[in-house]
Amino acid sequence: KSYRAIRTRIARINAFLQESIVGMPIIQIFNRERKNFRKFKELNHHYLEACLRSVFYHAIFHPSVEIIGSLAIALIVWYGGGQLLKGVLTFGALVAFIQYVHRFYDPIRDLSEKYNIMQAAMASSERIFKLLDTQAEVKDPELPLSISRIQGEIEFKDVWFAYNDKEDVLCDISFCVQPGEKVAIVGATGAGKTSIISLLARFYDPQKGKILIDGRDIKDFRQKELRRYLGIVQQDVFLFSGTIEDNIKLGENKISFGQVEESAKYVNADRFIKELPQATT
Repeated sequence: KSYRAIRTRIARINAFLQESIVGMPIIQIFNRERKNFRKFKELNHHYLEACLRSVFYHAIFHPSVEIIGSLAIALIVWYGGGQLLKGVLTFGALVAFIQYVHRFYDPIRDLSEKYNIMQAAMASSERIFKLLDTQAEVKDPELPLSISRIQGEIEFKDVWFAYNDKEDVLCDISFCVQPGEKVAIVGATGAGKTSIISLLARFYDPQKGKILIDGRDIKDFRQKELRRYLGIVQQDVFLFSGTIEDNIKLGENKISFGQVEESAKYVNADRFIKELPQATT
């Protein structure tokens, strides 16, 4: 339990640090530096308490094994010494029994050390397996349809969607976008603009209604195959570690370097890319 508390509290510290570093401009604008520092100090103190508790348990468990081993040797010396004085037991046999007890308790002492390591590892693996055992909410169909060619007709038909059961984000949405047609979806923050795109890409499934592409339900397609025909520009830019070429290709080795250059020129990114120290012209 104490090792589980350590993992939980160090996770809270890491999450708080990540949020504070990413949101540093917001923290500075609202003058929350001191409050955030006090919050971090509080989280750190809770982590310290959990660590001290685990050290306390280790300090009790390991010496307990040593005490039991010492009592066993003391018992042998007491009983064996009496037998030695009576001439029933030889001195060599007494020493041999003492050595046997040492050999018997050596693995137990080693196990007592490994037990604490194992407990810490189990607390960590518990959180990892909990994540790995999470079932995917959006699944591919057992008999998916192949996408040979897409015309581009998109239709939302009586779509209802909610991130939780208490509040609907989209209520009975229906519209149709023809191939080649440009459509702008305008609305206030939280109106569901991003949710529409997320549903189209099958990041989520609607609770009611259907989403059709060329008259076919997108649930009949594999997610990977469906997303090959979608191009999404997110509001927040995220760059993976690596080169600019790696970020443009995103692991798609079929894309040539010439296509990468063409893409950069199309979005007017080639100008500042060429100004970088290790840029390839």
